[in-house]
Amino acid sequence: MKKNFIIITLLLLCVNNLFSQKDSIVNYINHKEKITKRKKEAKFIETIVKKDTIWVGSLYFRNGKLAKRGAYKFKDKKNPQGKFVEFYRNGNLKKTFSFNKDGDLNGIVKSWFYNGGVDNTLFYINGVKTGIWKYYHTNGNIACRQYFSKGKLMKTLLYNENGVKVKKELIERKKLLFKGGDSKVFFKRIKKMYSTLITSGFQINGRVYLNFIVTSKGKMIVNTSDKIPIDLKNRLKIYFKNIKGWEPAIHMSRKVPVHFSTPFHFYTSFN
Repeated sequence: MKKNFIIITLLLLCVNNLFSQKDSIVNYINHKEKITKRKKEAKFIETIVKKDTIWVGSLYFRNGKLAKRGAYKFKDKKNPQGKFVEFYRNGNLKKTFSFNKDGDLNGIVKSWFYNGGVDNTLFYINGVKTGIWKYYHTNGNIACRQYFSKGKLMKTLLYNENGVKVKKELIERKKLLFKGGDSKVFFKRIKKMYSTLITSGFQINGRVYLNFIVTSKGKMIVNTSDKIPIDLKNRLKIYFKNIKGWEPAIHMSRKVPVHFSTPFHFYTSFN
């Protein structure tokens, strides 16, 4: 993974050299989605390159795969133009959406779950909500339909996981919860038990990004985004798999998976 990160960094530096400094920008983005000057902290690498009269922004994961791409009228990424695409770390399509010349959402906005299933389909006309908005359960069945006319919500219909229409109150959004609290409780527990996570036999010095998925069933899945010893990787997976107590997030009255990542710091070598 480190090799991939080095290769993509070199390629982007070459791109930067091919164009003048005024025509290209390379940024390193940390896990808080802020620009950082410290390459080791970078979760993403971003390029902004001028092509004719627009600026094309591309965001890459550390593994070299494309995370997001779209065009802007200005290099500060104001006034987006045309079609945008987003991808998950595994390469699956995450979202497609488009903007008109004024930078307003226009046309179909479509999102997918990590496994490739459709999450939702929305529709805009020059930034105004319109038509039928559809949200799906992770099993593929319809979960919610909302009917819009010129930006005004006219009607909402809800369905259970079997696709059967039900009468209940709409829950637009509810955060992922852990043991009666939010995700901060989870990280506090990790900090407290951190010393039990690593045992002897490893030689690691630096930062490792862990990518988490809490499924709609409340199951935690973890993947490392860096190349680390297979034994340590397996220990991490087992450790987090055994942490129970997640209450799935809710969006538009359906349980949905949540993705998040965090850096783990290894500043000591273990013998």
